[in-house]
Amino acid sequence: MTRIPTLLLLCALPAGAYAAPAAAPASAPAAAPAAAHATAPAAPHASAPTAATPAAAKSEEDKLIFAVGQLLSRSVAAFDFNDHEKQVVQAGLASGLRDPKAAASADPFMPKIQALLQERSGKVMAKTKAAGKAYRDKLASAKNATTTASGIVMTTVKAGTGASPKADDEVKVDYEGSLTDGTVFDSSIKRGQPATFKLTEVVPCWTEAVQLMKVGGNSRVVCPSDLAYGDRGRPPTIPGGATLVFEVHLLENQGRRPHRQHRQHRPLRRLPQRQRLRPLLRPLRAHPEGMKYLHTMVRVSDLAAARRFYCDALGLKELHHTDYEKGRFTLVFLCAPGDETAQVELTYNWDPEVYAGGRNFGHLAYEVDDIYAVCQRLQDHGVTINRPPRDGHMAFVRSPDQISIEILQRGPSLPPRAPWDSMPNVGNW
Repeated sequence: MTRIPTLLLLCALPAGAYAAPAAAPASAPAAAPAAAHATAPAAPHASAPTAATPAAAKSEEDKLIFAVGQLLSRSVAAFDFNDHEKQVVQAGLASGLRDPKAAASADPFMPKIQALLQERSGKVMAKTKAAGKAYRDKLASAKNATTTASGIVMTTVKAGTGASPKADDEVKVDYEGSLTDGTVFDSSIKRGQPATFKLTEVVPCWTEAVQLMKVGGNSRVVCPSDLAYGDRGRPPTIPGGATLVFEVHLLENQGRRPHRQHRQHRPLRRLPQRQRLRPLLRPLRAHPEGMKYLHTMVRVSDLAAARRFYCDALGLKELHHTDYEKGRFTLVFLCAPGDETAQVELTYNWDPEVYAGGRNFGHLAYEVDDIYAVCQRLQDHGVTINRPPRDGHMAFVRSPDQISIEILQRGPSLPPRAPWDSMPNVGNW
């Protein structure tokens, strides 16, 4: 059942979603039927900033507040508002901001709003499925393309020479997943970290398609929605009913292997709950003190941005992730390379939420071999060094969700080095 997202704060704001004229962030790719949401209304209110205004002329605080509006707009994409309706929503938001008490008058509309959401989201999904079928039909007629009885369209890019895996084998692959409009939602290739998983632990499309490949081969696999994430999708990156396109490089067939405590990133996993929780249920008697540190949990509002920060910029390794469709959230476990016992759990709720006051969390701390090299890598990825390592010993940065990260030099402090030794502090941490 479709329900109104958390950010649709209709109890406080009559139409608590600002359909801001802004480009969709990387973590919320727009499917073809929802493309209208990436375009600004033709005549926005004069007082409302345009998408370019915050970056060009506004203060840092204005940019932050503008981003709140953009985040709110993402929470109502399923309504598929037209330009007139967007202006009405904006007017309702403005009314609620001016008079919060009057906003309570929206409460009686909640049942009707829920019904409207279900009706609109159903229409959007129908368009998405129709567009996906048309896409698959077109590809099916292309040269070298084959269509399985289940509807998967496969194109061999490079024929492999090794053996084909069986359904219960464990394989090592490099892959990139995208929507039919080319928007990439997941890529082990970009992470530079091939994935290893059992074919029984992925969505049906992968289980079937990879068995049709040979080791060393590359294939383009187009998955119907009912063999991938179905009507639920994986918001906000994968809309419900979406056809998915994968570039798959089958690197190894590792056969049937015993269960390992830590697995690498597995695309689109659906594991039984007992198996997902097994590592957490091991008897404590294995540890003399009766207690073992497991992980630190951090809630994130943009999973793609969080991965870029923690993995690409900070340098952590992704151990595995699991999507919980019933609870509508995703867990991603990370660790420092070579230290899999100390883990960070990223919790991503599919229904958008605002997480304020990141400093209340405290901070994560990592010890590194070369603090200057780590800070340079972070800076190269566009991360602000809030507390530069002027002393060659300590630095602080903040994640996209404003979680403070402390970086400490292992062993003695390094000698002061330009340009770090003269860099001022930026903001707080």
